[in-house]
Amino acid sequence: MTPMDEQTNKANNTHWPYTSLLLFGYFGKDPPGGKTLFIRSTIGVFLCAIGIVFSAVFENPMLVIPTLTLIPVSVLIIMWAYKEYLAQLDELSRTIQYESLAFAYGIAMVIGLTLHAFGVQFDTPFSPIWILFAEGLRGFALTRIAKKYT
Repeated sequence: MTPMDEQTNKANNTHWPYTSLLLFGYFGKDPPGGKTLFIRSTIGVFLCAIGIVFSAVFENPMLVIPTLTLIPVSVLIIMWAYKEYLAQLDELSRTIQYESLAFAYGIAMVIGLTLHAFGVQFDTPFSPIWILFAEGLRGFALTRIAKKYT
């Protein structure tokens, strides 16, 4: 390979922010929509945490019901944030995100249905919070899929 070929090859290589992909699930704060996604997702996670904590603390139904509604509202906020984020990405970045979302959806289905089956079989309720492990696996999938396009 000539020096010119090596320079061309280095110029064509795509470098991904693997830490941001693994830990946060997006291409960093600098690309289009990264900061907005970070802010909206943080708000969603914060509202979800408030809903979970305060619904367990309050005993009055007039307080429990509004705090419980924070949980689905937080998920809707995060869904909307990702919809807006994905619309701003280039085709390759969007494809990587879609592939990782499909993987996480499949994992969430496996986890959720397995927990349900165990719960029915052993008459033990399992918390659906375990489905959140799929999000960590999505970050792992993002890094693996991004490396495929390097």
